Amino acid sequence: MIENFNKEKCLEIYRQLKIARRFEEKTMELGGQGEILGSIHAGIGMEAVGVGVTLALKKGDIALKTHRAHGQLVAEGVDPKYLFAELMGKENGYNKGLGGSMHLAGLSGVLGVNVPMASGAALAFKMKKEPRVAVGQYGDGAANLGPLHEAMNMAAIWTLPAVFVCENNGYAVSTSSKYSTLLKNLSERAKAYGIPGETVDGMDVIEVYKAASRLIERARSGQGPAILECKTYRYEDHSKSTAAQKLAYRTNEEIEEWRKKDPVILWAARLVKENVCTKEEIAAMDASVEKTIDEGVEFARNSPLPPLELAFKYMYATECQGIPQRGW
Repeated sequence: MIENFNKEKCLEIYRQLKIARRFEEKTMELGGQGEILGSIHAGIGMEAVGVGVTLALKKGDIALKTHRAHGQLVAEGVDPKYLFAELMGKENGYNKGLGGSMHLAGLSGVLGVNVPMASGAALAFKMKKEPRVAVGQYGDGAANLGPLHEAMNMAAIWTLPAVFVCENNGYAVSTSSKYSTLLKNLSERAKAYGIPGETVDGMDVIEVYKAASRLIERARSGQGPAILECKTYRYEDHSKSTAAQKLAYRTNEEIEEWRKKDPVILWAARLVKENVCTKEEIAAMDASVEKTIDEGVEFARNSPLPPLELAFKYMYATECQGIPQRGW
């Protein structure tokens, strides 16, 4: 077996990778058809990071994700049908269709905010003496933001149970990380805070899992935070809107080189090569995932739109007389 995972677990990891991939691909397809409005940020190609981190978490831990993590939510167990419904703006969605892509549980459209939020959660865990860990995920684009560094420094000073995962896909929209930092590895910044920093192959789900497990358990034992940089790549453009602009900031050759490291394809090939399962079992899993995705889309399509009176209902934690009318 691989990393002491039995056959069932190895196949479950493949299912998580595959369903994350197919959810994102279907989301892009629906966006192109006009069934999902607004911009879409797909994490196609980056699945090994989200799945690897998820594998390392225990019940009670939290992972605050970027705006490119719909697939990770599905891999964690979020029901695709309610997620599709949310993206389509339907009342049966997780936020009754009012939140959309960037306002889902654990996701944020505010760049880099996951690190300060994870630090705050980790502080609460420590104050309550709870054996929980907070993971804050961010991209290489957010890596240069001031609040992110302030939060990391405070987490280090207070020895908080947090792990900061940098999903370095090489580009902040269209700006290469080569032009935004002189560091070869962004994990080297951990030295400035006096905490550990590691860089791993973010296209290898097991490498991510092993490093994340080690650093998460280190944080859980009271040894403080760490930075885990995962070198990964997004096969799609930054978003649906930037794709329409056809910005020439990377070459087809570069994309094809990274496609050779496809985490979904390579994991399936490894399972077959090491006799964990057969090609037929992989195909059966693919069919099962496809059925789940298709049922989810059909559910969302048949779901009702939210009524107009819901437009301001959930704007505030406490509803106050007259406040909803301010928006009219």
